[in-house]
Amino acid sequence: MLLYFKIINPISRLILLLCLSLLATVPAFAQDQEFGITKTAAETNVNPGELIHYLIEPELIRGNVATDIVVTDQLPAATSYFSSTGGGENDEPSRTVTWEFDEFNQGGAPSFELVLQVNTDTTATEATNTITINGSDRHGVPMNSADGSATVQIQSAAFIEISKTASAEFVAPGEQVTYTIAYQNTGNAEAINAVLTDYLSNGLIYISSSLGGSYDPGTDWVTWPATNLMAGASGELFLVVEVDTTTTNGTLIKNIADITGDNFSDALSRADINIQSAPLLSLSKSADVPVTEPDGDIIYTLEFANEGNATATGIILEDFLPQDTSFVSATGGGQFDGTKVVWNLLDLEASQAGSVTMTVHVRGSVSPDDDIQIANSATLSSSNAD
Repeated sequence: MLLYFKIINPISRLILLLCLSLLATVPAFAQDQEFGITKTAAETNVNPGELIHYLIEPELIRGNVATDIVVTDQLPAATSYFSSTGGGENDEPSRTVTWEFDEFNQGGAPSFELVLQVNTDTTATEATNTITINGSDRHGVPMNSADGSATVQIQSAAFIEISKTASAEFVAPGEQVTYTIAYQNTGNAEAINAVLTDYLSNGLIYISSSLGGSYDPGTDWVTWPATNLMAGASGELFLVVEVDTTTTNGTLIKNIADITGDNFSDALSRADINIQSAPLLSLSKSADVPVTEPDGDIIYTLEFANEGNATATGIILEDFLPQDTSFVSATGGGQFDGTKVVWNLLDLEASQAGSVTMTVHVRGSVSPDDDIQIANSATLSSSNAD
């Protein structure tokens, strides 16, 4: 349809020219600018539990500048987020990864990576990952979005997970430790000829193992019989060892369990124990009578012990003479120095105990009517014990 304008007068003509001039300055529609985005996977085929590495390359195909760019990646159901570069933010509830950029020019768009892990229990045969880019032109007008995708084939495979724990973190020389080894086939295929082994490092002595574990004293390996593990199958084994009595205090003993098989990657787990040997002194004291009279004697018995797992050295026992008493005697080589009795007990082996006595005389000038309490205290110390 053709439209004809009749110019009535110069004023109308001027108005028309102004309108045409304004139309000429209206920005180009955003549809004149175009995004593009490509996504490629480094892997063609993957097994459950393995990683997929994607390279994402957005671009501005037409136009000079794009602003407020948002790149969104929806994770495939068979995968989980592992990592990303370029400032990608993972949102677990929505299973999306998002990149945001203020602007980029034609030929100056950044590239970045996304790494996903295939779920070990997936039954999917492929993972198709799609990414979308949105943004505006330099005038803030929304541009057409663009999509990119990549498909990776998922193969059936066994995937073994193993964990190992020790019954104690700190162990004394001569004590026993029980290792618990738990395993599971979290893949989607049967694991063939799964063999679990455990090497006993220096400081560990084999005691026993469950479910047919066999110890080879020549190699210090404990080996369990080979078995097939169906997808989802799990189990638990026990290994009991003893710490060598000559193991040095502060030693860290690392113990590793390993599962190998015909059709899956090796699985390892380690449990550490710390060797801790130290003396632990104890002291108790009692009097032969609960009540005494002036000019009477009190015999104090001091019982001491090393309840730790190492020798206590340089032991000194001191008992301070109670008020209103005088020193009479001491057993075990105790020496009175005018204010206290001192015993130099030298060393005390682990679990070793002993006792000494101190006799004091209550002053005759003390009156029963004074109702005096005679308090006595003693201390036990060592050069290598707290």
